[in-house]
This record gives sequence, C-alpha cells and structure tokens, in this order.
Amino acid sequence: MEHEAACALVGVSQHRGWRWVREVGGMVPDLREPKGRYLSLAEQEEISRGLAADLSYAEIGRRIGRDRSTVKREVDRNHVTRERRGAHGGARTPAGPPRP
Repeated sequence: MEHEAACALVGVSQHRGWRWVREVGGMVPDLREPKGRYLSLAEQEEISRGLAADLSYAEIGRRIGRDRSTVKREVDRNHVTRERRGAHGGARTPAGPPRP
C-alpha cells in the first residue's frame, strides 16, 4: 500500500505518517502474511493439529499444500511435538509450592 493511501485510510496527514515511519526506525513494516518460503501461523497451527491427530507428514503437507519435507523441517526446527497444540492449547504449567 502506498504511503498516501495508508495515511488516508487511518485519517492522518502525510507529514504525520512519515513522522510515524521515522519514529519506528525509518522502515515501513510489511504486515502481509508470509508467502512462499515461510510458513504462516495458520500453517504452523495446522501442522500442530495434524501431529496431535497422529497424521503423517505427507498427509499434513497435502492438507496445507506443502511438501512433506517442509512439514518435517518445521517439526525439526521448531521442536513441534505431538503433545503441543499450537498457540492456543497445551497443558498448564504445574503450580509450584504455594507462596508464603
């Protein structure tokens, strides 16, 4: 999205928009979902769900439209286990001894 259009969308002047860019280090962040090389959060979640459902890497890959080797690398790289359930699940951390 062009700078002028982004400023108009949020209702600020172009000058104010450039000031915001300078305040965050001078780089306009790319907020789009990753494509191609990187797995999106939704794809990572789907891998986690597939592992929890005891699906093979090949079946998980077919469901998310990726090769099974991509799924295997994601599991190896990020230590995804069959017990892990992505960003919204998992067991609670056991409570330690009560505080005094």
